[in-house]
Amino acid sequence: MSFFPDLEEITRLRKRLGITQQELAKLSHVSQSTIAKIEAGRLNPSYDIARRIFNALFSLQYMEPTAKDLMNTHIVALKPTDTIGTAIDIMNQHGYSQLPILDDHKNVGSITDRTVMEFLTSPNYSTEKLYQPVSTIMEDPFPLISLKTPLSAFVHLLKYVPAILVSDGATIKGILTKSDVFGIAKYQKRNIPFE
Repeated sequence: MSFFPDLEEITRLRKRLGITQQELAKLSHVSQSTIAKIEAGRLNPSYDIARRIFNALFSLQYMEPTAKDLMNTHIVALKPTDTIGTAIDIMNQHGYSQLPILDDHKNVGSITDRTVMEFLTSPNYSTEKLYQPVSTIMEDPFPLISLKTPLSAFVHLLKYVPAILVSDGATIKGILTKSDVFGIAKYQKRNIPFE
């Protein structure tokens, strides 16, 4: 009785996960030449080798992505001293609906399209107010999580906040929005880096 899928599945699963024979060999602690021979149908592996290869493939297939996997590393941020007009220009130019506000790389606030709309439609609005610092209308800072935070731990946060910042220690490395989480299908298809 066979406990594993057909050996032909090794090639199909490996390619679907976007990894090379060398990467699979490293993960499963099997030589690359052994993987190549199995995939070419020139070697019928032992139970132990087949188990190691399929365990490596299945663990990758069901591996939960982390904040590092899904975040956008291109962060456009404002300083508290930037003007409200500058914030509006940047949001219009890039199509952003939210921006973090950083003071010397510290997460101090945020601005969203909702805040901008409230500002522009306020009864006290005047064009002179566009030259006020963004700190006068900024909202609370976006939550901060670590690179290793798994998707299941932060996905619910995005129901309540427009963005999440991702840090490595004291350094902010990326930003996550709903659209980044929607891109999980893209994550599943792209190559997975190996150390």
